[in-house]
Amino acid sequence: EVVKRGKDLEVYKSYLGVSNKIALLKEILIKNNIKAEEFAYFGDDINDLDCFNFSTFNGCPNNANTKIKSISKFVSSYQGGYGAFRDFVDNYVLLIK
Repeated sequence: EVVKRGKDLEVYKSYLGVSNKIALLKEILIKNNIKAEEFAYFGDDINDLDCFNFSTFNGCPNNANTKIKSISKFVSSYQGGYGAFRDFVDNYVLLIK
């Protein structure tokens, strides 16, 4: 389902089942010469905590883990899978450009 949805949205690279998200995130940033203040992170669970703490810009859906919601700079009014990420991009990421 995730891979199919990614293809529908023209997402060309995805990482499923990652146990150490912060290590992968830092690797991607280095590989692509992206500074920490030049990316946004969107997540919903406690395993996203390190990435949230590392990111300057972050957001979550309204049904995210309470700890994630408490530190998130943007909490969507939508649930995950029901427009939350689009809401994040439209109302937060595009505004900070």
